[in-house]
Amino acid sequence: MLWSVYVKPEVFEHRASGLKRAMKVRKTIERLFGEVKTWHRMARARYRGLEKVTIQVIMTLIVSNAKKLAKWLSSKGEVCPQTG
Repeated sequence: MLWSVYVKPEVFEHRASGLKRAMKVRKTIERLFGEVKTWHRMARARYRGLEKVTIQVIMTLIVSNAKKLAKWLSSKGEVCPQTG
């Protein structure tokens, strides 16, 4: 190939591994945002104004993290306080 004279092959190998790591992180983040948008009414802001929207986002992410924590604890076999 013509461009292979100008670019070292190891550059592409490094880029591929970095891209693979980046896609794993992106998948995790996109899954979180997709869940929040779909199940917690974050497709549109419910309130108007930066302060109110900031509070809405923070509270929604607290709920999302609490759900993940409860799921993680139940998978570990630990007893959740509400379920006994």
